[in-house]
Amino acid sequence: MAIICIKVPHDAARLLEGVEVPGDRSSASDMHVTLLTFGKDLPIIDIAKAMCVCYDVISKTRSIAFSVDYIDSFDDHGSGVPVVCPIDSPEVHALWQSLKDSFDRLNIPYDTKWTEFKPHVTLSYSDEPFTGPLPAPLTWTAHDVIIWGGDSTDQRISITIPFALTPLEKVAMKIIDALV
Repeated sequence: MAIICIKVPHDAARLLEGVEVPGDRSSASDMHVTLLTFGKDLPIIDIAKAMCVCYDVISKTRSIAFSVDYIDSFDDHGSGVPVVCPIDSPEVHALWQSLKDSFDRLNIPYDTKWTEFKPHVTLSYSDEPFTGPLPAPLTWTAHDVIIWGGDSTDQRISITIPFALTPLEKVAMKIIDALV
């Protein structure tokens, strides 16, 4: 399976991992927000094209703030009921649309199974739906996007593409570089 996603930072993922929900729970290391999926057996040439398109879009995108404050469920499509934290973010919708438009324009195939983009973090897969508030709202900022593909360690590809830096972030990076 190959996807384009935004990883949930470790500290936020650990907090989400600790939320009590039913079902087979997602581990903190696997928590992410999926932007596009490609299905199985994506040829390496298509991954290379996807990387170029992603770089073009993402290098012009600023960091994205995320917040979650409740738990909901999606319909079961064969793997159990996904128990999720929905994300309300105009910025992530705009990024999704830009990626999708670029892939369409260049005829790069991606999975169109889901016609509506519903950004979320999956907490578990359960036998039954579950809804409720999080113990406390949680926010984080994403600074990069990951193209991930493969199902086993020795056949996995992971490409990280950083978002564009703000002018203040560029100054901070120059200061850090000068100190190192």
